[in-house]
Amino acid sequence: MMSRLALVLAVLYLVFGLVLARSWSIEPLVSQSLTDLSFPLDKSSLSPIRLLHFVAFAIVALRFISRDWEGLSTPVLRCAKCCGENSLPIYCLGVLLALASQLALLDLSEGLAMQIVVSVAGVLMMIGVARFLNAIGIQRDRKSAATQSIGKVPSVR
Repeated sequence: MMSRLALVLAVLYLVFGLVLARSWSIEPLVSQSLTDLSFPLDKSSLSPIRLLHFVAFAIVALRFISRDWEGLSTPVLRCAKCCGENSLPIYCLGVLLALASQLALLDLSEGLAMQIVVSVAGVLMMIGVARFLNAIGIQRDRKSAATQSIGKVPSVR
């Protein structure tokens, strides 16, 4: 994964994907048949093409971002890491929040300001829940470690 060939292939694939994505919104750079073949717009399943895009992005990120980069300790990325550690519950919460926000936008207002407020509130709620889940997990780990150390009986030989 860290070889020069993997990096070159990953960058080429990402550039190809960028050209295809830009051709959807501006004048077509690539024929529609090639676009449909390469990137079907079916988001209900994880196609190998979508997985390959993720892997290519991960290869590029691993190559250019070191483990001790100071940016990884910024508050924004710490919150993202916290959400990533609880990805399934946060995903499920995000689905529920998307429905609730859509209903709120339909009921109250569909203006840009309201969309921004609803989006920021949803992100802050997901961060809060992720931090809460991490706190519960840390306390659970401490209690289980304490009960395991209490339950151990020293062996006498």
